[in-house]
Amino acid sequence: MEQIPIQVHMTTEINDDENRHERIVVKANGTLVEKNETVYIRYTEEVAEMGEVRNTIKVKDDEVMIIRQGAIAMKQRFKSGKQTESIYKSRYGAMEMKADTEAVAYTWYNQEKVRKLVFSYLLQLQGEDVGHYLVTLKIKEDL
Repeated sequence: MEQIPIQVHMTTEINDDENRHERIVVKANGTLVEKNETVYIRYTEEVAEMGEVRNTIKVKDDEVMIIRQGAIAMKQRFKSGKQTESIYKSRYGAMEMKADTEAVAYTWYNQEKVRKLVFSYLLQLQGEDVGHYLVTLKIKEDL
């Protein structure tokens, strides 16, 4: 089980019902491991005014699991065409989280040593619609 050093470039685009648009970009170094047809992407980020968060993204077929530990804690599954639930925890407390996942796409460009993960979902926190999320991860092997 080889750990491949990677560069992660994640963009999250959020649109709400009031036509507000927010874009969040995270760039980090991490590792990638492939095991039993599942890809594990691991990296650490510094979340403003909160602290360090260790992220593991598990990708298999049309399903993504995001596990966050540290200043933010959550374990959320995203599966095409399904609604999934979890609890999002931060220093501000715990919130119920529901995601209606529209699509999950994972592509591996072997020649360029680049992988791309794109998934979109509608998010609810505590039963309230928060918005439409489009997440794009570009994972480049550090050669």
